Amino acid sequence: MTEWVDRVDERDRVIGVAERGEAVRNGWPHRIAVTVCHRADGRYLVHRRPAHATRFPGLHNWLVGGAVAAGESYAAGAARELAEELGVRAHPAPSSPSSATARSPRTGSPSTRPARTARYGRTPGRSPRSAGARRRRSTC
Repeated sequence: MTEWVDRVDERDRVIGVAERGEAVRNGWPHRIAVTVCHRADGRYLVHRRPAHATRFPGLHNWLVGGAVAAGESYAAGAARELAEELGVRAHPAPSSPSSATARSPRTGSPSTRPARTARYGRTPGRSPRSAGARRRRSTC
């Protein structure tokens, strides 16, 4: 299945649409959304990436996320990735823009891009089934 992503410029403005694999191969900037899940006691969720993943297969990661689909918002992309990767249904809360400094993988030059932080709450009636997480309150 082909995944389409928005190509963006250094100010996160859409300049076109491309197939995700082509964007990755060519180093074209495109949007991604990630979530860090943690508990109130400061413990973070760490998961193992699938063995068939194209990037970093089988390695541990604390980020849950992936490419934002063409025309999709960051919050909707993050919620979709949580559902796809962890089976957690989340409803995005209002997000607040912040600033993050990223470095281009091709040139190494810094660029400032908008980053979004959002809080996700569990959907009532659904809870993660991982060891020890059943009755503890978690925040993703």
